[in-house]
Amino acid sequence: MITTNNDLLSNTVLGIDAWLESMRQTGGYGGPVAHRWQDNLLYAGPGIDWRYEGIIIGYLNLFKKTGDRQWLDKAIRAGMDIVNGQNEDGTYLASSFEINPLSGGTPHEAACDHALLCLADVLKTLGESEWEKFVETAQDNLTKYHLNQLWDDDAGYFYNQTHDSSFVPNKVATTVEALFLLEKFSGDLGLVDKYIKPSLLKILACQVKDPESSYFGAIDQSDKNGQLSGRYFPYYIARCVHALVDASVYFEDDQFTKAALAAMNFVMHSQRSDGSFPQVVYANRRETLYPQWIAGVGDILTAANRLLPYGLNWLAMEKTEIWLHNGISPSGGIRTGHGFGILEGRRNALPDFRDILPVCHWVSNAFRYFTLCLPEKFITGSIETKETTCDCFYFGKRARFHETDQFIEVIQNLETVYLWRKSEPWVQKFLMY
Repeated sequence: MITTNNDLLSNTVLGIDAWLESMRQTGGYGGPVAHRWQDNLLYAGPGIDWRYEGIIIGYLNLFKKTGDRQWLDKAIRAGMDIVNGQNEDGTYLASSFEINPLSGGTPHEAACDHALLCLADVLKTLGESEWEKFVETAQDNLTKYHLNQLWDDDAGYFYNQTHDSSFVPNKVATTVEALFLLEKFSGDLGLVDKYIKPSLLKILACQVKDPESSYFGAIDQSDKNGQLSGRYFPYYIARCVHALVDASVYFEDDQFTKAALAAMNFVMHSQRSDGSFPQVVYANRRETLYPQWIAGVGDILTAANRLLPYGLNWLAMEKTEIWLHNGISPSGGIRTGHGFGILEGRRNALPDFRDILPVCHWVSNAFRYFTLCLPEKFITGSIETKETTCDCFYFGKRARFHETDQFIEVIQNLETVYLWRKSEPWVQKFLMY
């Protein structure tokens, strides 16, 4: 397994770092987006969204493990992308991932705040004054946007969006992670009493409590006017774990530990024999299998790793490590998923273009996990991004995927039908035949 082979793990981390460098352009990390909800294959400029959480924390992990200043400098550079990408109203530029370049994305802006505050924590410990601007930026966003626009005093919870009053546990969990860190800097206990504790209790209210249920531990995707959706997404459930563990430590209350363990046990129970996970498990026992995340399972593995001190059985997750490792491309990026075409009714022998396409956020999930697994001091040298080519299907027709450190293209019948030059914020060519 990759996490027990230090040389392989080191090369994988360095490969992802090289790939991330190839995705940088003026303003930050760019690239098209493939997602379950919708794709964004035209805008490829910097996204000040949840990609920064995995990138910054990954580089902080490397700095903590190696003491090498270059990794901290890369975390700071990424933090400055967020600072420089803040709007006057406190929101961030292009913070909506699959619907970029819109601002006001959730959980994306809170994920950026969480990353900034993690960075500030390290810098303050080192006695470096830069920490203050990162706290100020995160606090400005959390106050002006999350507390002033998304919080409903009467309902006692955060809305999904200003125009959508749904409560979405995984998104609010990310906000809670950021607020816990903000409270650490500010000492404002009002954040805990008014926002953090009610949010956590609302998340618990969305969890299946019956130990006899086959869904025990599952956290519903959303609550709309008191009506649960009946949908359980393993990936999003895993993203609730950190806030619950943070709460168990802060409040010294094991109800949150038990909830986190139950949530992850449900996720592991939904795991397929190859280590992958279904996209959605429904309360009526139906499943939507595709697309199955590849790079994104890094977030599931990171959450599971957080629960090891609390007795989580890791054995099943070894298959997921292999699933993730098998998605690594020569470029250093990692495939987004498996089954985008199948989801749309096309069962081809070859993967869909979106399956192969490495996306900054999904890759950052894996980066965060792999850097967490590295032993101290064990990373040396550097790796260059390698050319990647493979056959795929592009809008239902056979094609060739091609990536270098300069561009991503798809060739069909000797014609380039998709071209993104990595230095540019928009895709240069996008044909659908």
